[in-house]
Amino acid sequence: MLLRRSLLHLGTLAGLALPGQSDTPLLTRCHYRGEPDTVRSLPVSLQEISGLAFHRGLLLAHDDELGRIYTINPVTGAVAIFATLRGPIHDDFEGIAVLGDTVWLMTSSGKLYGVKATASRTPVAYALHNTGLGKRCELEGLAADAANGVLLFPCKALPKNGPGILIYRWNAAKGALAIPTTVSVTPKAIKKAGGPNLRPSALEVVPGMDHLLVLSSSPPALIELDGDGVPRGYLRLPSRHARPEGLAIAANGDIFVSDEGVNRTGTLSVYRCNP
Repeated sequence: MLLRRSLLHLGTLAGLALPGQSDTPLLTRCHYRGEPDTVRSLPVSLQEISGLAFHRGLLLAHDDELGRIYTINPVTGAVAIFATLRGPIHDDFEGIAVLGDTVWLMTSSGKLYGVKATASRTPVAYALHNTGLGKRCELEGLAADAANGVLLFPCKALPKNGPGILIYRWNAAKGALAIPTTVSVTPKAIKKAGGPNLRPSALEVVPGMDHLLVLSSSPPALIELDGDGVPRGYLRLPSRHARPEGLAIAANGDIFVSDEGVNRTGTLSVYRCNP
């Protein structure tokens, strides 16, 4: 029930609604093709794109190493710099989320860099918090529960390489004093949903619902969890997703997935929601 208590008011407060909004899972309500409807190659600055988050109709993105935030126009694919952290900052950035008037960048060790959610042409000051969650597992991915001021962190792999999914919930307002709570999904539940054990690389709150969508890098797939953390849907993604690391969901149900390019260009794939 931890996840449901955290997210049950999100749809009302966010003012978002999906086609045919109901308790029906997103992956059931929307028909997604087996291949993305659109695939865009990204500029060299986003060759190592790592995370995605919607903010005022634009996608925010970041790479894997620099403290720099970009905007991507979801219609045209145009890329611009949103803000650069004063420093410059080099770290292992693995997630991005917008909570209130703050954009948070997260590292694999659980550090959070927070900047104002306002575009800037000059380097910006940042607030730095260490959640301490990096001592529990390597983290990859970040999402925001706007209703309760909670950030959500999935473990890339469980301690001692155990199977399943573990998501930490951390109260950003309380900072270092926050006591994280968890959402745990067993391998048995994942298998029942239709898929093998997953390796989480990103997650996102489904607009207008108390559901979470978790992106897996291996195998490339999406699994939907309801407000109690129970799997309600599973979608295998095509093998073209060699390094899927970023996930965002538009208000109409379109799903955006970013792939790190490694030795080639990074890409942004769009799966259109067909109700």
